This record gives sequence, C-alpha cells and structure tokens, in this order.
Amino acid sequence: MADAKDDIFYVASLLEYIARHTMNHRKDVATAIGVQGMKDLFSDAEVDHCLSFEQVCDEVVERYNLTNGDFAPEKDVETPPYFLSIGKNYARLVANAQPDETKYPEELYRILCSKISEWMCDYKSAFYYSPSDFLLYEYQSLVD
Repeated sequence: MADAKDDIFYVASLLEYIARHTMNHRKDVATAIGVQGMKDLFSDAEVDHCLSFEQVCDEVVERYNLTNGDFAPEKDVETPPYFLSIGKNYARLVANAQPDETKYPEELYRILCSKISEWMCDYKSAFYYSPSDFLLYEYQSLVD
C-alpha cells in the first residue's frame, strides 16, 4: 500500500467531490457507502487516484445508487473552498484522531457522520479555517 495519509486524503476529497456533485450532506454520502465501502475506497485509492475525480465519482454514484439531493452550501458563498481543501482538513483530522492507519476508513466514516461535517460545510463560519488542533479538540469533545 502507498502512504495511508495520501490514501485517506484522496478518499476524503473524493467523498467531498461526490457530495457536491450529488448535492448531498456528507453524512448521507457516508451512510450510503457504509464503513465497508469506505474500506473499499481506501483500498482502491492507490489505483483510483490516477483516474479523474469525475470518473471515480460516477462509478461510486452508480455502485451505491446515490441519488441527488438539494444540499449545496458552496452555492451560498462567492468563493467556496476547493473540494481538495476540505478533503485535506478531513484527512488531517483522521490522522490526528486515529493513530492506527488501518482504521482510517472507519474514522473518516465517524467524522463524516458527526457534527464536524456539518460545521465544515458552513463556509460562512470560521470553522473550516480553524487550525487542525482546534478541529481535533472539537471532534474529540463530540465523541467523548
């Protein structure tokens, strides 16, 4: 396997891309894919990162029968954060919260299903721009 941190960054970014493409809450995408789906995406990341996000997104949407929603917070701001920037925030949070790299997919699932994911999508707040240690503190306060 390649670098687990690179792979979780790819998967987190891909899921953010899928959520934007299908206009769904991140939690809805995560629950539709499930923990096993997260593990599969993580396992395939080393190969899939060579493909376009569009192609992999289409494959994931089809595989998990994801339907379009009506959640599009990026439309409410003039310049929303790039999906890779959000993916990087999620990946850092996963790596900081979970020392065991083999459990990264499960941790990403928990994060996407938590309040953190809702707060991360509020681009009008300062939460997305907060330092990674603050994001970790907030996440840990939710799970403790």
